[in-house]
Amino acid sequence: MIVIALAVARVTRMLLYENGPGGVIWQLRNRLGAHEEVVPMGSLQELFNCRWCLSLWVSMLAVLCTFIWKEAALSVCSLLAIAMLAGLAVRYSEDAL
Repeated sequence: MIVIALAVARVTRMLLYENGPGGVIWQLRNRLGAHEEVVPMGSLQELFNCRWCLSLWVSMLAVLCTFIWKEAALSVCSLLAIAMLAGLAVRYSEDAL
């Protein structure tokens, strides 16, 4: 469960705050209008502006994938969890300096 939670945190952070390779994630957020000040309630725009909402949907997808493709999903979740832990380690080591 911890591995899946860390993977969900990584994917949520990636979708909310990062541009992705070639700016793919930024373009997705931009096309959805997630950068606008006022977004309609219940829209995809709102989903990409709310980390709690997005993490709920990402976690549901992660659990579903884990039930369907057990080993493959856990392997991907493990990679994402390691990436999240590495990112946290870098972030907190920089803050300590």
